[in-house]
Formats: sequence, C-alpha cells, structure tokens
Amino acid sequence: MSSIKISGKELTAAFFHRETPNGSVWLCRCGKKCRQKEGSGYTNLVAHITRSHHEDYLALHAKHVNGMKGEPQITDSFWPPKTQKLHCWISLIVDGLLPFSFCENEMARKYMKHGSIARNTLMKYIDQLSEIVENKIAEVLPMKFALVFDRWSSDDNTHYAAVFATFPDPTKEHRYSKVLLSMSPMGDGDNLTAQEHHAFITDILGVYRKSWENVVCLIGENCSTNKATATAASLPLVGCASHRFNLAVKDILKDYSALTTCVYRLMKKLKNIIPAAKLRKLTPLRAKCSNATRWSSTYEMLLRYKLLEEFLPKLGLMEVEDMMPTHRQKLTIDLLISILTDFQSVTKALQAENRTLLEVRDLFDEVIKKYPETKDRLSENASIIRDKLFESAVQKILKGSEEELTPDESMKVTGLRHGISTMEEETRTGEERDADAGLSLAEKL
Repeated sequence: MSSIKISGKELTAAFFHRETPNGSVWLCRCGKKCRQKEGSGYTNLVAHITRSHHEDYLALHAKHVNGMKGEPQITDSFWPPKTQKLHCWISLIVDGLLPFSFCENEMARKYMKHGSIARNTLMKYIDQLSEIVENKIAEVLPMKFALVFDRWSSDDNTHYAAVFATFPDPTKEHRYSKVLLSMSPMGDGDNLTAQEHHAFITDILGVYRKSWENVVCLIGENCSTNKATATAASLPLVGCASHRFNLAVKDILKDYSALTTCVYRLMKKLKNIIPAAKLRKLTPLRAKCSNATRWSSTYEMLLRYKLLEEFLPKLGLMEVEDMMPTHRQKLTIDLLISILTDFQSVTKALQAENRTLLEVRDLFDEVIKKYPETKDRLSENASIIRDKLFESAVQKILKGSEEELTPDESMKVTGLRHGISTMEEETRTGEERDADAGLSLAEKL
C-alpha cells in the first residue's frame, strides 16, 4: 500500500463538521461529539477517526486510487493492521505469481514488516476474497454477452483454459468491457472433448448465476474442438482472426522452408560453446532460432541473421562459413524479410483492443490484394470460417447497412441485437429514465 500523507485538518474535514460556527465542539459522521482542545490542533479528532476505523476509509482510499482530485484522502497507516497484513501478503503472492506456501518462507517472514501469516489463514481469506470478486463480476455482467476463450498446455501437460466475457460498454474508451471469468486447469489431458469444454464453461457460467442463454456467441480459435463446442451450445463461433492469419503466413513460409532451414541450422551452430564464445568478443548480439509454434520467431531469426552476417566471416570457423547462405539465398532472405515485415504489421493491427470484425475484413482484403496466395485462408468464404452468415451480418451492421441483411443473416444476429439493446437500456442514467417516466405514451413515441 502507498503512504499518502495528509494533514489532520483535511482528514477532519472529511469526517467532522462544527456543531456551532467557530465552536470547539465537532460532530462526527458517526454521531460522536469531540471537543477540539485549544492549542492542540486536530490530534484528538484524528485519534477518534483512526481508532474507530470508519468504513469511509475504504471509499476515500478508492477515490484516491481512481485518481479523483479535490477529495479528502487518507493514509494507508489508518487501515487496521490486520487488513494491511492481509492486503500485502495477498498482493505480493498473487501479483508476484508466487506459490501460496511462500508466506511460510523464513526469509519472506523475516523481511515482511506487516508480520507473518500461516498458509491456511492466507488461503481462507483468498477464498473469501474470491467469492466477493465473483459476486462483483456477477453484478457487472449484463443479460447478454459474448464469451472469449483460449487454451494452452504447460510443460507438465496440465491443460489450462481462460474464459472472458465481453460486452458493449459506452463508459469505456473502446466502447466495450472484457472481464476474466476463469483461468484454471481443465480436466485430464486425455479427455478434452467438446463435451468436456461445454461442461467446463457451463460450470463457469453457473458461478456468476448465468447460463448459455445469456451468451450470444463464442470467440476462439478455428479448431475442430471449438467448432464442436459451439455446435453443442447452439451458438455461432467467431474464429480468431490472428489464428487465421497465422495459418495463412505459415502456408507462405512452406515455399521458403529450404531457406529457413538453412538459416536455422546456422543459428543453432552459433549457439555452440566455441562459436558463441567467439561471437561474444565481436558483438553483444546472440543467435536466435525459430520455433514451430509461431511464425514470428522465423521473422526474428532472419532479422538476427542479417545483424550477425558481417561478424560471421571474422569468427575464423570453417564449419560456420560452410553453412552460410549463398549470394542468391541472401537475396531471397531480403525478399522474405520484406514480406514478413508486412505480415508483422498486420499481426500488430489485429491485436488492437478496439479492432472490429469489419476492420478485420478490410485488412484481410488488402492482404489478399497484395498476396493472392492467402485467399484460401483469409477470404470471406474461406472454408475455415464456421459461421459465415453471422460474421457477414455483423460486418453489415457495423457498416451501417442493416437493410442489406438477408433473412438468414437477420436470424443469426437476433440474440446479438437483443444484447445490444439491453445493454444500452442498462447504461442509461437514472435521470434519463426518470424523465421518460414523466412522458405520456404519445410523447415517448
């Protein structure tokens, strides 16, 4: 916690007011009367506030955290010691991605000024905090929202899944909110069927008192399991644009596989003890190898080769010189780097927080114009797209061309339209609703 120093006068103004003008008797919000002794300043008034631990502290602290100015603030030293200790341990372990047992580490306890805590006690309060957070999220979730989910496996073959809810929010900069609902292990690695995914998400929705009826669509990778999960839920699936683009780039890289393999072998050789030691004497740059999961690693490997190219003949190692690309291969490397630089800019554009389906479509159309070989993956009729009608309908709505929707497209976005209209009603201010309540039916129309 931060230490925000404020004067006793400012703190007193936040909780007290004088019972009589220019009098010595002050009345606290809690109803307690305190007398300000002449010449003593505000010491006894501040002492009442700190001893009473008013709930107002939490609200005032929240205002400070949110950056509100012109409001009285409090110091963290006024929080109860037990609250400070719990906050510090939970913040340290959760934000630092440390194991829960870290609180019983001898050195951690020695240097934690707020005192030690047992692991079981820490877990008890984390469980209570989790329940509070879940209830808060349940209050935030509207009646209609989309689910974004992704999965990955750790080195020990533990399968994890992350599930987000996303929905329109006019109060946000990007006009929508994204809330993490769950990030946890998911069953055994040998039983990750679409039914298991469907049951997993069903349980998550139940935690927030929601069901599949509240979900308008799923957003995830274009894999068969995700498609089957969407089918089981009777919902449209919006495929991950970055995933589609990665597949398109990998298709192109297949034509350069011999060249990239050549550079990969050279980079791997440069990681050996003797070449690496000689290279360190010439440059702080290190060799980089590509990996099979991301095409961007191939791009980074080629860029690193270009930076190391001038130093390689100076190593005096025949085996390295024999592995270096030929003149024609070097020209092809320059061409491939130029192509991948274009693709890298598209990848970054796709990852923008406020990127819409319509903008993705426009971006893919531009890529297809320059690189026609990507059409099979990126066109609006690509076989990888599961719900073409839903995506085309959303794009027309975003374009403002709803009158062009076909009957089938209109049917596909019925739930989405309801979700947007419901959210707009929920975000209206109380003054607007009160004003409407005073209007007659004719005036409302």
